[in-house]
Amino acid sequence: MVSGLPAVAVGLAGAFLATRLRVPAAPIFGSFIAVGLWNLTSRPLAPPPVGLQYVGQVLIGIFLGVGVSRATIASMRAVLLPAVVSVAFLIIAGLGLALLLTRLAQVDVRTALLGTAPGGVAEMTSTALSVGADVPVVAFLQFMRLGVVVALMAPLFRLLLKAPAP
Repeated sequence: MVSGLPAVAVGLAGAFLATRLRVPAAPIFGSFIAVGLWNLTSRPLAPPPVGLQYVGQVLIGIFLGVGVSRATIASMRAVLLPAVVSVAFLIIAGLGLALLLTRLAQVDVRTALLGTAPGGVAEMTSTALSVGADVPVVAFLQFMRLGVVVALMAPLFRLLLKAPAP
């Protein structure tokens, strides 16, 4: 038996359960929580084989790539300037937060930058793995951000949609 397969099985079970429970971002939240809880309450699981991590990164690239079309490129022209401004603001804010993390929490620079970067959990943790950052810390910071955003979006939408039109 390959040593990392039990982690895969626990992660798949967690993703399945989170999906059934309709947890937002269920595959990544469910697998992360299931494997993390297993490691905290039982014998820690060995990581999956490096080849599976590579396949996961390739799959993320594929899913992003198949969304690109002439129509999406054309529609992006209208949002290009606001997107550039938004990304610049988020990166500057992330850099500031990363600096705070390195000073206040003694987190290394790579981990702090990836933990505060405005990216997806899967993408930032995959990048953390490839650059030698502290993957659990990056994942935790990204999950915290995503969890807060997901938790606040529904009430925010309700509030904004009930507001009278200007």
